[in-house]
Formats: sequence, structure tokens, C-alpha cells
Amino acid sequence: MVPAVFLPLAPAPAPTPAPWMPGIAYGMALLASGWILGPLRALLVTPLIGPFAAVFLEAPLLITVMILSVRWMDRRNWIGGRRRDRVAMGLIGACLVLVGEGAASLLMADGREGLNTFVTPAGLAGLALLGVAALTPLLLLAWPAPRLR
Repeated sequence: MVPAVFLPLAPAPAPTPAPWMPGIAYGMALLASGWILGPLRALLVTPLIGPFAAVFLEAPLLITVMILSVRWMDRRNWIGGRRRDRVAMGLIGACLVLVGEGAASLLMADGREGLNTFVTPAGLAGLALLGVAALTPLLLLAWPAPRLR
């Protein structure tokens, strides 16, 4: 007697890429928006309201970029639905931004003076915003974007 073969009723889900690819894309989107908004903040807004308030004025724009980029990648099925993929994506993106900002600080200022800007109140607010960037892919798991087919 030949054993029966059972076929699944639903097709297997499409494989999602490794989390490093969307993590790098996420980090590059944040880094590019930060490099565009940062000089505008430093040259136009900081002399008017101070560095700490200027970072908080820039924060909603950066959070909007975070949400839009995660939603864009989610809509195109770049991100898996697993928590660990989203945590990895957020951490990879945040580390990429931190390395890019640190390198830019070293290149633009004299050595250690550039890195000392991270321990000012405005720099600590920026690091807190980086923590929000690391958590955004995981937080948006609760509100998934509709998938494109």
C-alpha cells in the first residue's frame, strides 16, 4: 500500500530577508535625514532658542522619518513579523547612526572635542532619540502596515 501524501492547503509564506539588510537601510535613512536636519538646526534654530530646545524641535521630524521608513520597509515585506528581527533591525540602524555621528563629530571638530558633544544636555537628548530609533521597529509591530503584493 502506498502512503498518502498530504499537501498543505495554504502556500508557505514568502521568506523575509535577514535583519541586517533592512537595518542598514533604516540606519542610512536616519543618518541622511539627520545630516540634512542637523546643520539646519545648528545654523538656523540653535542661535534663536538654544541647543537643547533645538534638539527637541528637531525630534518630531526625526521620529516621523523613523515611522515612515519602518512603514515603507514593512509594506514591502522587508521586515519579518518576528520580534527578534525587528529588534535586530533597530539596533543595527541605531549603531550605524551612532558610528556615523561619531565619525562626523571627529572629522568636523578637533579629535575628542567632537565626542564631548555627546555628554552635553543636547547630546544626551540626541542619544535618547537614538534609543527611540532603536525601539521604533519593535513598537510598530503592533500596528503593521498593509502589505503590497
